[in-house]
Amino acid sequence: YRDLDDDGDGIDTPDEDADGNGDPTNDDTDGDGTPDYLDPMNDLLDVVDDMVATDVNTPLTIDILENDMGIPENGTLTVTDPENGTIVINDGGTPDDPTDDTVTYTPNSDYEGTDSFEYTVCDAQGNCDTATVTIEVGTAPMIDAVDDTASTEMDSPVDIDILANDSGIPDIDSLTVSDPSNGVVVINDGGTPDDPNDDTVTYTPNEGFTGTDSFEYTICDAMGNCDTATVTITVDMSNTQIDAVDDDYSGVFVDGTNGDVVPNGNIFDNDTLDGEPVSPEDVILSVTPTEQLIINPDGSIEVVPNTAEGTYTIEYSICEVANPSNCDTAIVTVQVSEVEEEAILVNQMVTPNGDGKNDFLFIKGVRNAANNSLKIFNRWGVAVYEGENYNNQNNVFDGRSKGRSTVSAGEYLPSGIYFYIFEYQKGNSENNTDSGYIYVSK
Repeated sequence: YRDLDDDGDGIDTPDEDADGNGDPTNDDTDGDGTPDYLDPMNDLLDVVDDMVATDVNTPLTIDILENDMGIPENGTLTVTDPENGTIVINDGGTPDDPTDDTVTYTPNSDYEGTDSFEYTVCDAQGNCDTATVTIEVGTAPMIDAVDDTASTEMDSPVDIDILANDSGIPDIDSLTVSDPSNGVVVINDGGTPDDPNDDTVTYTPNEGFTGTDSFEYTICDAMGNCDTATVTITVDMSNTQIDAVDDDYSGVFVDGTNGDVVPNGNIFDNDTLDGEPVSPEDVILSVTPTEQLIINPDGSIEVVPNTAEGTYTIEYSICEVANPSNCDTAIVTVQVSEVEEEAILVNQMVTPNGDGKNDFLFIKGVRNAANNSLKIFNRWGVAVYEGENYNNQNNVFDGRSKGRSTVSAGEYLPSGIYFYIFEYQKGNSENNTDSGYIYVSK
């Protein structure tokens, strides 16, 4: 054994107190009952199962200890007999040192199938471990790895079954991949690291990358037969759906003489990006210019001053900032009126007798009165009619009750004098109020 203080620092080697008992000279990290300084083999003995393959009538030398740990320099290697072949230990000229040992397996004549044997490694203190070697005997199928293509969107991983179109995939050995230039590839081994049959890969493009990327994969069997193929991935821009919807403000009159903003008008209100309302900062707005209308960056719509009365349209498109090729187009329709149009004037007579004259309360110029409301009260201050968006057409007061009154809703009011309040917006969108008396006579 080695010197108790082989580094000359006055403390028995090893100096570290690995087990924390205050005495570094008694550490026994492998648990074999011998202090580490008397036992140069400190690693725990751990032998691991192996899987290999060979052709019919073909001997195979196997380095069974290659994937094992803690193999002692002073110890033994023993093997059991396989059912369908023979095993010979090659001790490398050091019969008491198994670290350089290999074995040669020879299948029985013309045997084809699966065979196995066990091997056991022991150290000088009697610590042992056993593993199993499985051998596939037979003519290996020709591995044929075929190129693959896949596609995904920017910043989106994609799972690829790269072996789906391949043939001759072995049950034993390995699948390896190269690194793509613009992403990463991870092998999903399905819980069977030595069997590539159930393997898939996941490709993740680098953040923000679009274009074409590729990587290679190689399949090998236990006899060293390999084949390589290339996987090409197309990474596209986001396929987010954008939807620009037409806007119709033909029922809202806007002052064309002085110019004005369309009341409550915004092109983004009904547009969507991936099913969600559009935010101006998420899109690029492009407008086809006209002499009458303007669309502002915030989505509001303006009528240019001195625009003649009429109905006008303007076309716009929105494109996704993250994907400028993802666009949609819509049309805005606006009704323009002249400020000199007739003033609002409430007729003061209602005679709902069906003669076609004054059958309802006529309000002159009501088409210019946006967001209007009409209330009519009896002489006791009780509302007998309340309505919004009065239009002289299908939304009118025709002498019948439509409010909180002693007269049932839908019945004609008694003849008499009533008080009205008409509120509306006009021109510059400021609020206006007109009030007075009307006479109802049936």
